[in-house]
Amino acid sequence: MSVKFENFCWIGKDPEILPFPVNGKADSLCNLYLYFEEIKGDIKSSSYSNTIVQFNAAISGEMAELASRLLKKGSRIFVYGKLSNYIDKTNSIKYVLLIESFYIDPRDVDIMLEQAAKNIDTKKSNQTTFSKQADKRIVANEQAYTE
Repeated sequence: MSVKFENFCWIGKDPEILPFPVNGKADSLCNLYLYFEEIKGDIKSSSYSNTIVQFNAAISGEMAELASRLLKKGSRIFVYGKLSNYIDKTNSIKYVLLIESFYIDPRDVDIMLEQAAKNIDTKKSNQTTFSKQADKRIVANEQAYTE
């Protein structure tokens, strides 16, 4: 069973990229460890409880490579995908999110731009190519999200 999932999450560990064969071709899979704060109850009357929800997430394809370059531990992102559950070897229920698109918190984008500006002399041509590819992917993600 899978459920649509949309939420702001934080990244608990640095993304890990793995080779992942699909139909005999090499593809990439990026594993993420995400968490978010769930608030239950009424905040106005102060009768509420906070719970930290933790789960694994996966991104495949070209977005996996993009995620492994841009995201880091502590980054805040908005994710959209399908949340699925499965039973592991110890017969406990585990959840995994298959991410279809993600958006980086603007505060993290500013930090990344500052770091890129420091390295601009050494990687100028690579960054230009990378930013053009990233722009195309962001536009494609926004179009897919609005449909």
